[in-house]
Amino acid sequence: MAAVLATDEGAKYNLSVAKLSPETVTKLNLIFPNLWKTFVDIGPLASSRSNYVSIYPEILKTILADDNLDCLLHILWLNPGIASIEDYINIYRELKNSCQKPVATWVYGPRLPVIYDVACHLEDLGFPVFSELEIAIKAIGVAYQYAIWKKGKT
Repeated sequence: MAAVLATDEGAKYNLSVAKLSPETVTKLNLIFPNLWKTFVDIGPLASSRSNYVSIYPEILKTILADDNLDCLLHILWLNPGIASIEDYINIYRELKNSCQKPVATWVYGPRLPVIYDVACHLEDLGFPVFSELEIAIKAIGVAYQYAIWKKGKT
């Protein structure tokens, strides 16, 4: 549901869901078969894999390495039953060392103190975190519009 809302909101800023390259699709299929079909929502992966946290960073790195993708809106559902706060922080720590593209994150879940804690840690790592999905999309959209404007000025 959030991915659909993000897609609709992104259209206001001429943003679209990237079409992954065949190479990326092949890599994702090796990590988790048929994941690429719904890569805008990898949440179901969490309920179907016991090693979810161990493959999650590889999925994000693979998607971010695709040349068809300019940036990533990461909708992070903090489900207390699936992973710990440290797991998510470690995932972002890994991304920080390998990611060359912007990653904007909307963190949500059932417990506000946990959301706040994770958001603070991710921001300390240098990742922008937003309290509302619409604001995250607007930030990406404004950055995109600025990049287009700046390109036209050079």
